[in-house]
Amino acid sequence: MRLSDYETLQLQKIEQWIHTLDNEQIVLSDFVQIYDKWLEKIFTSFPDTQKEQIFKSIDQILLYIQVFLQETEHIQQMSEKILQQARIWDPDLQEIPDLKNLPLEKLQYLAGREINLHRMYSFMQGGLSGTGNTFLLTIDIPAIVLVNLRAIQAIALSYGFPVQYPQELLTVLKIFHCSTLPRRFHPSGWQELMETVKKQKLNNYDFNERITDLRWVNTILLQIIKILLIRLFRNNVEKRASFISLAIGAGSNYKLTKQVTEWADRFYQYRYLLEKKEAGE
Repeated sequence: MRLSDYETLQLQKIEQWIHTLDNEQIVLSDFVQIYDKWLEKIFTSFPDTQKEQIFKSIDQILLYIQVFLQETEHIQQMSEKILQQARIWDPDLQEIPDLKNLPLEKLQYLAGREINLHRMYSFMQGGLSGTGNTFLLTIDIPAIVLVNLRAIQAIALSYGFPVQYPQELLTVLKIFHCSTLPRRFHPSGWQELMETVKKQKLNNYDFNERITDLRWVNTILLQIIKILLIRLFRNNVEKRASFISLAIGAGSNYKLTKQVTEWADRFYQYRYLLEKKEAGE
């Protein structure tokens, strides 16, 4: 099946974005360079077994959250909702992979609805954390992980990729990890996603492959700093939220989800277009 003119243009735009990402020269400040060396030095001083255990534990937490989403009826309900919307254009659609028979602009519409919905969820969840409530702050990081994993799953389903499959489950985790890395690590993150796709095509997927690494410690630290700032700007006299604490919580979580959904949208569009292009050759 050949790409339409619109799909060809979208493929060129994504490839241009990838080219810009790969060649972007980010001038790191002295502070960032010192910080990276300091963080690396700290972890280098840890025994290898201890470092392995730290990242293995983080991976297991992410995997548990992902498996929890898979074992609930959430995926089935989300899949059926997306299929019902898509049947407006093609009543014969039966399963998620059938969505790949639709043109890209229709799939973009489906994904766009899910993107806007989950960004709103993230904004609201961040606002609740911004109240400074101890319980809400305690569950803030697991909650934002949950919202973003659901967002990636919804985008994958919208482009015809069934996330129930084990290899797709791990791909979702990889997207979450790479998209939440600091900007200076984005080029290497995208390359890792492309390697993941290649392994899937060759049926050479390593299910014991590490998901997180030292780079992702930066992401965790930023979330901890956000929580500390919320507590700092909370109105401690009246024990209630301030405008600043609410803005920090809602704004930070929305920004993170915006970045995650942009990456996921580009990634699954790219996979859809490459598969369609290869099928037409």
